Amino acid sequence: MHRNPLQHLLATLVTACIGAPASGIAAPSVETTGNIPYSGIYDAPAQLLDGVYEDEPFVPEGAARPRVELLADLYATGDIDGDGVEDAWVLLNENAGGTGQILYLAAVSEASGHPRNLGTIAIGDRVKVMGLEAEDGRATLTYVAAGPDEPACCPTQMISGVYGLEDGTLAELSREELGTLTPDHLQGATWRLDRFAWSEPVSEGISITAVFEGDRVSGSAGCNSYFATVSAPTPYDLTIGPAGTTRMACPAPQAAAEDRYLQALENSTQYSFVLGKLAISYRLDEVHETLMFERMEAD
Repeated sequence: MHRNPLQHLLATLVTACIGAPASGIAAPSVETTGNIPYSGIYDAPAQLLDGVYEDEPFVPEGAARPRVELLADLYATGDIDGDGVEDAWVLLNENAGGTGQILYLAAVSEASGHPRNLGTIAIGDRVKVMGLEAEDGRATLTYVAAGPDEPACCPTQMISGVYGLEDGTLAELSREELGTLTPDHLQGATWRLDRFAWSEPVSEGISITAVFEGDRVSGSAGCNSYFATVSAPTPYDLTIGPAGTTRMACPAPQAAAEDRYLQALENSTQYSFVLGKLAISYRLDEVHETLMFERMEAD
């Protein structure tokens, strides 16, 4: 399949360890990065415990309080400080009880077996992360942010930022604006269904995929192959028509998953990105839910 340069860039953004460390020392684990202090967010370092930091309420007995959470679903490793030891890039979400959700990128060093935060930098409010990769001591974060005249709730401007240490400080080294988010950015990859809803993973042994090409989506519905038309008149809006399928008889678990998936697709309303995953929202029987897909390389 032919892919334009932007599709190729997005398809290479993965959440994986980049090779084995030459030193033999493993990079900080996700669990480790969730139990260290992070500077650069508040005046004093925020000490995470099991991935969360919470301070006292702003007002006694009030609900609003400083809160930082490690976003453990997206994590990349590489030698950030040039000491030959694998380090980690992690994402943090800061929220003080209002609508703002400030995303931070942080670098964590594993020097001498004592993980520490090398630096933290703010990315933006309510940005939607499409991917994170690490290479040559730098991190590339691709995300969707609000443009100059857009509300923070509904960003459409795609940005690729490169981050690294500069004179010992974590900084944005370069930034490229990639244009407005469109359904074309769903193309160039195979998306594998990970969850039927936020808290409901797909059962083991069931493989459901989606490949977007032009105004069509196709793939495996869990047993049969399917295809359907796609309409997306504005950023985030998404409508998928009734699906055509092959007619192979399927075992009961696969058949049930297939029926549920196709019904969800036909009731889709929006698409978005959440920590490198494709999220397709749907409304069924007055219930709003979200299909979550992981990116795979296209054949």
